[in-house]
Amino acid sequence: MEVQTLLTTFRKTITEWKEKEEKGEGFNFISFISRIWGIGETKHSQILGFFLNPRENHGQGGLFLKLFLKKLGFDITAFEPNDWTVEVEQRSNGRDQIDILVQSRRLGISIAIENKSNGAKDQSHQLYRYWESAIYNFHNRDKEKALNPKHSRVVYLPQFGIPSEQTRTRPKDYKESYPEKLALEEQGGIISCWTYYNHIVKWLNSCVEAMGRENNIVKQLVKNYIEYWNSTNSKNTYYMNALEEELKTKENWLIMGEAVNTMNNLRTRWAEDFSNQLASIECHSDFAYNKDCDEADYYNDFRWTYGGTWGDIAFIYEPHKGLSIWKAGAGKARERYKERLEHIFPDFMISQDSNSNYLMHLKDQNDILLCNSEDKEEVFLWEYHNKGEQVRKFITEKIRKYTNDQEVRNLLKEINDWKFEKELQNIVVGENFKVEKYNTYIDFRWGLKNSDLDKDLVFLYYPYNKKGFCLWKRNFGNKKEQYKSLFAESFSEDFEWFEDNTVYIMRLKGNAFSAIGNEEEGFSKYEAVEKLTKILQKYTNKPEIVALFKKINEASEQ
Repeated sequence: MEVQTLLTTFRKTITEWKEKEEKGEGFNFISFISRIWGIGETKHSQILGFFLNPRENHGQGGLFLKLFLKKLGFDITAFEPNDWTVEVEQRSNGRDQIDILVQSRRLGISIAIENKSNGAKDQSHQLYRYWESAIYNFHNRDKEKALNPKHSRVVYLPQFGIPSEQTRTRPKDYKESYPEKLALEEQGGIISCWTYYNHIVKWLNSCVEAMGRENNIVKQLVKNYIEYWNSTNSKNTYYMNALEEELKTKENWLIMGEAVNTMNNLRTRWAEDFSNQLASIECHSDFAYNKDCDEADYYNDFRWTYGGTWGDIAFIYEPHKGLSIWKAGAGKARERYKERLEHIFPDFMISQDSNSNYLMHLKDQNDILLCNSEDKEEVFLWEYHNKGEQVRKFITEKIRKYTNDQEVRNLLKEINDWKFEKELQNIVVGENFKVEKYNTYIDFRWGLKNSDLDKDLVFLYYPYNKKGFCLWKRNFGNKKEQYKSLFAESFSEDFEWFEDNTVYIMRLKGNAFSAIGNEEEGFSKYEAVEKLTKILQKYTNKPEIVALFKKINEASEQ
């Protein structure tokens, strides 16, 4: 078998399939959308997250989630949609970004879904890290629950295949008594190996059946998504059948195996060369070069970090997105720093990306893009092989230009040093007030300077739970009604009454910035500090509020 003959034959097979598509055979709406805008792994995660989330506007409530849990083997006898939250592309510990996270606090169940729809490689210890951050910590480090399939699950979801052994193996630097390796479901473990072609298609087919005879747009969307994967599977089968015809002898089979192994080795070499080229770029000593994981892949990023720690502000290069300025969570502060960023970085523009980690993107990216987000690794590697040196020179010029600029470093340091809890404690309030942080519950309290903030009247802010920003006083529950009209007169413009007999008196209307990090709340840390500053300065500088605090505190001492 000559390689050229094989390539010619296979090229003919690809042409035949394209002709079938051009005739409209197997036309699919999802494929059409993918061709125009591209549907990569993030988009597939968003599609699945849309189906799974009972609060989405698909009109099916918890139907999709209920049947998903059933297929995973969970007991759905007493299923309640409101018990569950579904988050897409959320960071579980400031670093690990889980594709889809399905959890129920009341039932004590956490399910992390790792989506490999576009064939991305397993990152270093990836499933294990996700288990530790999104499941083990969810169960308050209860190892028994975290390894019990009735309470915990990691769903590995490629087009086809199973996870590599290393991705479910414990990293060497983990100190706690973690298990050495996470077991597969078939071995009694928590890793469920699904595929789009089989499990997702079957799950969605069961959803279509459960939706009954009603023919609405959501039902058609589900059917189109099923057909999308069926069509993709048909294409793969068509290609495999054609190749099988050329591999009739053992000799041809072995030769093909050698060719595939050699091509894989070539991929590895090209990827390593590319990573080494970027690592060779010299920049200011305040910046450290690193890449997101061990391999150089089309979905990977390569970064020059100010401060050297993951999450710190950095220039990052991604083959499918180009050069950007990035910091974990700082994208929500684009408006705060907009004028200064645009002044200092004239080659960049403020990011419009929905990903909240991006501050800016390079204006002209055409010369350094090696692939699109929906492309596979082969496209990235081939483009690198042909213009990698050109890309390296371009990036080198920008990195050196900006990292050696003192004004740039000053601004990056300012953004890097911004710490949420530190900013809360530094809010300037009225001269009669002080602030304390209580580490037991991680709450912040603003009260009169001569008062005891653990028992007297305070403005209290819980950043990490649903209470949010409140007026609070210990042992005040049975006196609330007595002072209700007085509090309403003073605070009703911005606060609402707690209709219960607790120590919580009033809460900021809408409570928009409680539970930081929860996408449903929609308020970033930067915005929370700005709004808290505005509210606190408004009230703590009013003489009548100072008088009210004194009156309430003195009355409790009598």
